[in-house]
Amino acid sequence: MLEGLEAKKESYPYYVCPVCGMTVEREAPAKCPVCGVKGSMFKKIE
Repeated sequence: MLEGLEAKKESYPYYVCPVCGMTVEREAPAKCPVCGVKGSMFKKIE
């Protein structure tokens, strides 16, 4: 059952909004759709 965990899919960076915690995959938006903070403020998680 756990054997499938070894074959990982491609992984992409995640970007997290420092204000509200909104998380997106691959690319930060221009601004957070939840709280409106600038996309440049998002923290990249690899």
